[in-house]
Amino acid sequence: MCKRNWIMCGLSAILICMSILTGCGMTDMFSYEEDPEDIDGYQEDYGWTCNRGYDQLEWTTADGATQILYTAVEENYVLLVYDRPSFEALTTFEIPAVNGANADIQTYEFSDIDGDGNEDYVATGCIDDKEYRFVFIYNSEANTFEYSEGYSGEQAK
Repeated sequence: MCKRNWIMCGLSAILICMSILTGCGMTDMFSYEEDPEDIDGYQEDYGWTCNRGYDQLEWTTADGATQILYTAVEENYVLLVYDRPSFEALTTFEIPAVNGANADIQTYEFSDIDGDGNEDYVATGCIDDKEYRFVFIYNSEANTFEYSEGYSGEQAK
């Protein structure tokens, strides 16, 4: 009888832990849905959406090609999605915390920061009433954006 109680207690504990983990957002941060009315900036004819709103940005590469990308910012993560009928992410990257705090991102844009002809991702936000710039340099070989400490940091107001 005692052994049976231990097994039942163990199974109950496992079920409780699983229900807690699944109920607290342990899903993909940028999962997408099929309801285009849930977001801003969706493409009606595509049918893909996300649990966050997107902003449309134009991105220019060194060869002069301009692409429309959609960006979604979730706390300290950024998602860039191609403007295509199928949901296809270009990349996801993390905005680093400053002194343990995440910035309240207020603006983001593409701008050629390092002068290589490829536009880089620039986000600005506030932490403790100070404005910070977070720059992600485009790496054409890896087709992704990489955080640059040299171009990032506190900005004078």
